[in-house]
Amino acid sequence: MWCLKFSRIIFVIFIVSSISANEAVVDYRHESMEAIELHFDAIDELLFGDLSEESFVKDHLENHTSALYDYAKMMPDLFVEGSEGGETLARVWKEPEKFQEALEAFKDSTEELSKAAAASSEEVDWKGDVMNGFKSVATTCKGCHKRYRE
Repeated sequence: MWCLKFSRIIFVIFIVSSISANEAVVDYRHESMEAIELHFDAIDELLFGDLSEESFVKDHLENHTSALYDYAKMMPDLFVEGSEGGETLARVWKEPEKFQEALEAFKDSTEELSKAAAASSEEVDWKGDVMNGFKSVATTCKGCHKRYRE
């Protein structure tokens, strides 16, 4: 009899801990997405805002674009099986191949953006390349959010 009660207790602990782990992934994913948004907003301000002529713009662009690329490389870990919830639609796990393609497109676009920002300032149009890369990243974000986010 006590063995049955013990088994039930272990089962409940297992369920509660897995729910907590799932919630932790959902929370971490949300925080990571907010960080991505903050870097994106900073890049927007550096390129198109009142700061666009400041001497530190290029260095800061390099840092923010590099951070976006770093987050893009971590994205697959944020959508592990069992981490359904938050603002993420179930379609992510129903269409894993398509979703992985979207993540890969985000990673590729952030890599190109990061490379453009790191290009030598002596290169002809590094700022134009960064602006184009920024628009490309924005397009991949919008496409993914339209299909996979509430």
